[in-house]
Amino acid sequence: YIRNLMKKPNKSTEPGIRTLFAINNAIAQTRNKTELFNIIFTELEPLFNFLFATIMIYDKSHAYLETLSGSIYGPQSDTREWVRVPVSEIPIGFSLTDISIIKMEEIIKSSSTMDDKIQQAREMNVNDTVACPLKSAGKLIGFLVLAYRDATVLTKSKLDFLKQISNPIAAAVSNITSYEELLHHEKGMELQLKFVNSLVGIKNREEMFLTLTSE
Repeated sequence: YIRNLMKKPNKSTEPGIRTLFAINNAIAQTRNKTELFNIIFTELEPLFNFLFATIMIYDKSHAYLETLSGSIYGPQSDTREWVRVPVSEIPIGFSLTDISIIKMEEIIKSSSTMDDKIQQAREMNVNDTVACPLKSAGKLIGFLVLAYRDATVLTKSKLDFLKQISNPIAAAVSNITSYEELLHHEKGMELQLKFVNSLVGIKNREEMFLTLTSE
């Protein structure tokens, strides 16, 4: 689908090309997961016309998913917040290996702990969700989920396009996560160095004890 967009650009494929370029540009320049999601949301919404979108990223333990959602009804991008959710509370476990359309009825049956989220979806007349696995280097790192009143409006070519762009999105998320972990590690090393330096030259045991306690 992407090759066809590039080979035969026309009025019908121009939105897809613009979306592809915008997402590639974001992937190359963004070092923040929230900022990346906001750009993805902004670029995909006109093309896929969803009601809301959610990105779910596994933590290291794979026991939790860090989730961030955006709705066409708000809140705006600067007020969106990440929410940590146990995998056990995610409807149907999202044990998916390929892009799938999931009916709200299935989600309701498989969930006993997300009544508030389900109610919000119902209020927005959500009947279907499109769940797209995010894989980086062949490893499942999370999901991109789009919500619809009726997902059958999506053509096969659009589903193929969503599947294709999920790969670079997943790679970008993995790179950002690695970058954040590196910053966290460097900050930890900086604090350790500061702590050691504060002890250097202290000869009085009482003063050293007070320094250890304060640090």
